[in-house]
Amino acid sequence: MHNSSLVSLSQSQANLIGLGSHLSVEERNDLFDLLTHAEGFASRFLDHEELWKPWLDRYRNRLEKHGCISRGSLSHPPQVINDYADFDAQLGPVGTGGVPAQLARQARDALGVLRGSAFARRFFQRGSANGQSSTFLVTPCLRDARGRIEFAVYAFQLNASVEIRDFDFWTETRRDIVVWHVGTAYRFDREQFAAYREQVQKDLLGWSQRALEELSL
Repeated sequence: MHNSSLVSLSQSQANLIGLGSHLSVEERNDLFDLLTHAEGFASRFLDHEELWKPWLDRYRNRLEKHGCISRGSLSHPPQVINDYADFDAQLGPVGTGGVPAQLARQARDALGVLRGSAFARRFFQRGSANGQSSTFLVTPCLRDARGRIEFAVYAFQLNASVEIRDFDFWTETRRDIVVWHVGTAYRFDREQFAAYREQVQKDLLGWSQRALEELSL
């Protein structure tokens, strides 16, 4: 998938990785391998759905040990969404602090595939499971005007709540989704990553082979 701001958009278990223009094939491969490796490393011991914050800390720590320099943090106060029409309007990253505006635009484009979210649509139509949650990352990547490779990790957690009120002759059901939204901007140093490239690729290959061996047919 691609659009005006993204050359490609790849989806893993927990991450939408959006690659912008002006990145070479080698740079795209390094970024994709790094982000995939960080996700796999974090998921070896933690479930991102159940332990979102510890999982995210482990994910970001892995990035920073493999050639990524933190440029700034982005966080929003929790936002309450109480109908599906509001879902699209509230779920949008912004470029502030160390997060370039172009990365925010790329993240919004990537989120286009989630704006028809089955999770939100089903919940607002007939959801009854109080405490249901969904978590995901959106990671746009680009080369800036000075030739530096920049990317941002936008992390979302959606917590659904249901309140049922009984009256004499009718019942009122209120459904809300609380959106937690945090992010970090990074600069990617390929020279630093070069020291880890071979091991990262070896790990990815080993994890893939192990997954195939454990696959039940």
